[in-house]
Parts: sequence; structure tokens; C-alpha cells
Amino acid sequence: MIFGGRNNIRNAALLGAGHFLNDLTAAVLLAYSVRTSDGATTSVHFTLYAVLAFATQLPLALFIDRYRLSGVLIRAVLLLMPVLIPLASLNLTVAVILAGVVSSAYHVCGGALSVEGEYNTGLRSGIFNAPGIIGLTAGSFIIPEVAVWIIAAAWIIAWFINIKTELPQSTPASHHAPEWHDVLMFVLLLVVAFRSAIWDIFHLMSQDDNITLWGVAIAASVGKLGGGLLSDYLRISRVLLLTLMSSALLLQFTDRSKLFLYVGIALLQASIPPAILAFRARIPQLPGSANALVLGFAVALGGIVYTLDLEAWQPYLIGIYSVLLGLIGFRLWKTKSF
Repeated sequence: MIFGGRNNIRNAALLGAGHFLNDLTAAVLLAYSVRTSDGATTSVHFTLYAVLAFATQLPLALFIDRYRLSGVLIRAVLLLMPVLIPLASLNLTVAVILAGVVSSAYHVCGGALSVEGEYNTGLRSGIFNAPGIIGLTAGSFIIPEVAVWIIAAAWIIAWFINIKTELPQSTPASHHAPEWHDVLMFVLLLVVAFRSAIWDIFHLMSQDDNITLWGVAIAASVGKLGGGLLSDYLRISRVLLLTLMSSALLLQFTDRSKLFLYVGIALLQASIPPAILAFRARIPQLPGSANALVLGFAVALGGIVYTLDLEAWQPYLIGIYSVLLGLIGFRLWKTKSF
């Protein structure tokens, strides 16, 4: 039902616009740090932001879900976003710390609110998540004096956004959610795939290849929308298996063609909405935590794995991917969940 729940889709679009502004704010602050601070200070700023924005999502989500704070906090962080840019001129480190906290809270609260109700949950998750990477990329090229006026739109979103506090008691049976152990294996694959994607993106940044970075951003955004839409019409396990299998393999060959990079990133990002819905089906009363397990926990682990020296394992990674995917596919086929 593509036109079902139009008000919810409108709400998801507003939340997605806020996601764009949130990531734009972070990128502007970090780019400002690169231009004005020494290398050591910039590294501290990047580390602080990464830890606060991703690693804190899960514990914060458990607290927010426990006390049903998504509706209150989403407006609070939207109102705070435009203040962060002027604050940077006074104390950049404090602004980066607050940006990390704001980002963590926005991903948790916005992700939870975007999948409320029963219609188009996959599409709405894709609509919420897709604009983030575009904002992150755009923020690297916009000076703070201009960005502050763009980010002021967050105040308008805070005014018009429609907050609901009712949580679903269950998720629609049509999603055919995989079992817990299969979900956890999917997360493991997501972590490994994120490791490859993070390596590729950092490599592009070190080469100042801005055109390819924009290509990656657009591919990621399209992938999230496509993955969300597919999740509303196909079984979650099917979308997850196909997207993760394809992306994990393609991202091993990005040095041969940029097409592998773009398609691999798009397929990897297409796995995010169905992964969120898989957790949501298992923990329907913890929607923020369902988002945090994918957008925070898996990304943070992927970043940690990226820092490890795994070059010696590189020839064996494709084999490891194939074995894991084969095991998951066999289990889903045996349980008729595929």
C-alpha cells in the first residue's frame, strides 16, 4: 500500500530533513576543525564526535525507550542544532561534543518516530535515513557563515513535526522477521561490510576525490530508499540476505572499478531499513533501540574493525562472507523464512 499512511510519510520526510540538517551540522563543525585546528586537535574532535554520535546510541536508546522520551527529545535537539555553529566560534570542542550528543539522540528518536504505525514502515525508514549522508557530504563544502542559515530550518521542522507517543504492540506479520540468531548473524555481516565501506570512504577522503565522494553519497541515499521500499513488499530476511551478500562481495573489488564501489555502497545501505525492521519486529516496544542496534552499534563496530590490522586476512574475507551467507541462507530455507 504505497499511498497508505500519508501523514506518516509526511512526518518521515520532515524527520529526514532534520537528519540532513543534523549531519550537515556535524560535517560543518568537523570541516571547520580541519581548517582552523592543528592535526592533533582535529583528530581529537573526530574521535569525540564518532564515539558520542555512534557508540552512545544503544545505551541512550534504552533510556529513551524506557521513559518514552522520543517525542520530547526530537524537538529539543532540533532547536539546539542551529546554536551549535555560532557556539563553535567560542569553543569548538564543546560544539563538537554537543553535536555528537545531538546526533546520537536524533538518530535514536527520529528513527523510532519514523517507523511508527503499520503502513510503509520500510519506506518511511528509508526516507528518514536517506538524507543523512547527503548532509554529511554537503557540510564538508559549506562555510559556517552560510550553514547557520540553512540549519535554522530545524526550527521550522520542530514546529511542524507531528509527534505520536503510541507504540505498536506488534509488527505486521507480513514482514516475516527472521529469528534472533539469524538477525545477529545479519548484524555480523553488516559490521564486516561496514568495515569495507569505511575503508573505501577514508581512502577517497585522503585523495580529496570529491566527485567520487558525492557519487558514494548519492548511491547510499538511493540505496536506503530502495531497501526501505523493498522491505514493504518482500520478506525482510530476503532483502537482507540479497543486499548483504551482494554488497559484501562487491566492496572487495572497488579498486578495479568505481561502479563496484557505487553499487556496493547502494546495496549495503539498502540493508539498513530491513535490518531496523527486523529488530523492531523482535523488540516492538523498543523502537529507538532497534534503530540504535543498526545505525549506532553496527557502524561503531565496523569502525573498530576498520582500525584492526586485517590485511593478512584479506584473501580469506570473501570465503568467510560466503560461508556466513550460506549458513544464513540454508537456515532461512530450512525454516521457510526466505
